[in-house]
Amino acid sequence: MASHLEIRERQRDKLYTLLKIKLDNKDMPIKGLKEEINATEAVMDEEDVAWVEKKIAQLYE
Repeated sequence: MASHLEIRERQRDKLYTLLKIKLDNKDMPIKGLKEEINATEAVMDEEDVAWVEKKIAQLYE
């Protein structure tokens, strides 16, 4: 069974990937992407969501 830390790491990794896909394809709608992002964020701690969003923003500074 995965530890709480391992679960959080997987969730952050998944959200990072989804947000990067969204930004890399901002001119092209991807069916279901918004729903997948929302579902991923819904089970995450708010501070983890904020941390991932900060890291993604740093890519596009």
